[in-house]
Amino acid sequence: MKRIIYIAGPVTNNKHYKSNFKGAESRLRGRFPDCVILNPSIFPNGLQHAEYMQICKPMVEISTHVYFLRGWEKSKGANIEYRWAKKYNKEIEYEQIKQYYE
Repeated sequence: MKRIIYIAGPVTNNKHYKSNFKGAESRLRGRFPDCVILNPSIFPNGLQHAEYMQICKPMVEISTHVYFLRGWEKSKGANIEYRWAKKYNKEIEYEQIKQYYE
């Protein structure tokens, strides 16, 4: 089965959301070259939150995996996506914070 990964994370009030999602997409593509990435950060501006969520739900439904970016717990939309991921038995992965020590 082909791996289809939906990226979930904070968008509202996050001025760096596009680069955060794009970076995650790049890292995931490096790990899984043949996967399909569903990246909601590419949606156009101008819709209401509920309208964006209406678009995101079928994307989560068809995904095989949901990848949660750091800070997702504080995002209203990502919390909804988390509940969908659980409801539809998706494999869930969380972005890890790498710490380096000298």
